[in-house]
Amino acid sequence: VVMDISGVGLSILSRDVLDYCKRSGEINNLHYPTSLRRIVVTNVPRMAHVAWNTIKAVIPEGVEIELLNVAQTKEGGLKKYIDESQLPKELGGTSEYGLGEHPFE
Repeated sequence: VVMDISGVGLSILSRDVLDYCKRSGEINNLHYPTSLRRIVVTNVPRMAHVAWNTIKAVIPEGVEIELLNVAQTKEGGLKKYIDESQLPKELGGTSEYGLGEHPFE
C-alpha cells in the first residue's frame, strides 16, 4: 500500500478515523492475512512524528512501514518498490500519467 499524505494535518486523526483504520486492519488480517506486507507513506510532513505512536497502534503487526518525507518522495524513494516507469513524476517516476490519470485506475 502506498499512501500520499501531503496536505494532511493532525486534525484528521479523530478517534473515529483511528478506530476505522484499526478495524480495517483487523478485517484484512482475518480474511486476507498475507495481502498487506508493507505500507509506504509518502510526502510525510515534518510534524508527523508527533502522531506516529498513535498511527502505529492501528497498523497490523508484522507490516513493514516506511515513511518517506517530501524530499525522499521527490528523489524517487518509491523506486525501491515500484518500477520507475510505473510511478508518476510527482512521486519521482517517469510515467506519462499523473496521479489518478492512468487508464487502469
